[in-house]
Amino acid sequence: MTGFLIRSSIAIHYAVYFLDLNSGGLTFALFMSLWAVAGIVATLSSSWLTERYCKIKVFRYSLFLAAITGFVMFFAVGKGEVLLGMSFYFLLCFFSDINTPIFWAAISEVVDYGEKQQGIRVSGLSYGSFSFLQKLGMGLAGFIVGILLDLFGYIAGAQQTPFALTGIALMMSAIPAFLFLAAGLVMNRYIISSRYAEDNLRTI
Repeated sequence: MTGFLIRSSIAIHYAVYFLDLNSGGLTFALFMSLWAVAGIVATLSSSWLTERYCKIKVFRYSLFLAAITGFVMFFAVGKGEVLLGMSFYFLLCFFSDINTPIFWAAISEVVDYGEKQQGIRVSGLSYGSFSFLQKLGMGLAGFIVGILLDLFGYIAGAQQTPFALTGIALMMSAIPAFLFLAAGLVMNRYIISSRYAEDNLRTI
């Protein structure tokens, strides 16, 4: 959530200062709408993929693809390269959004797994904890973006220094990519695959 929201929080700064888009222009509006478009396509793709492949593999590999896209984006997109920047932004949003429907669906299986292991069903605590961690991720993202903008010397409405532009590019691409990579690695330890759930939890 933190990587997801750092990316979205800095998008307007990236569009205006790094890609040099007019904030009232059509291209700017198109850029800002890419997140929503990519999210719709990602949700449809997620449904198709999870019908054919293990949902946890889809979850994990989508995070790895988002990480690769973010790291490549940082080095490949230069200042003012609008088409390239928009293309990478769409891909970054697409890959990082594929897993969104999956983690909602996975919570019920976590509840079933806990009941099977310990005989206690904690649906409310599980969903409540997830909601809390979402809010925590949002709060951390806002805090991190504010701190980093200040550290990189960002000045609202002014011409940005190369150092500030580097910071904006990092927050759009490489920093979320690092967080997506970390989440994907953590998911290597997640054992409730589609096969595991079908074989062990379907009677719960």
